[in-house]
Amino acid sequence: HIFEVITYDNEIITYGYEDLVFSKDASKNKIKVKHLDNPVWHLKLDTSKVYLEKTETALKTLKNLISTNKLTFQDTGITKTYIKLKDKKLIPVLLFVSNLFNVPKILRKNLLSNAPKMSYFDFYRLLYFSNLMKR
Repeated sequence: HIFEVITYDNEIITYGYEDLVFSKDASKNKIKVKHLDNPVWHLKLDTSKVYLEKTETALKTLKNLISTNKLTFQDTGITKTYIKLKDKKLIPVLLFVSNLFNVPKILRKNLLSNAPKMSYFDFYRLLYFSNLMKR
C-alpha cells in the first residue's frame, strides 16, 4: 500500500539524498517513518577516490533538490550548518581563507591518503557545498 501512495521521484537522476526525499514524502502522507541507527562499515567496495567523488555528486544533488524545493536547508546537518554560517556572514570569509590557503586541496589530499583524518571529511563537505552555493 505504501508504494502505491509514494513512488520514487524519477526526476532525481543523480546519486544522493533520494532516500531523504522519499522519507519526507512518506511523512507528508502521514506514513510513519522509523529511522534506524545504521552504522557504516567500510568494506573497501569503493576506493577513497570513488567515495569522495560520490560525496561530491551527492552534494550537487542536494543543491539541486533544495533549488527545486524537494528539500530545505533544514533537512540535513550540512545545510543547517551552512545556513548558520551564512546568516552570520561567515561563508564568504570561510571561502576566501579556504581558497587563499588551498584548503580543499589539502583536505582532499589527506582524505585520499592511507591515513585520512575523518574529522576533515565534514569540513571538506561544507567547503564543497559552500562553493556550489555561491555559483
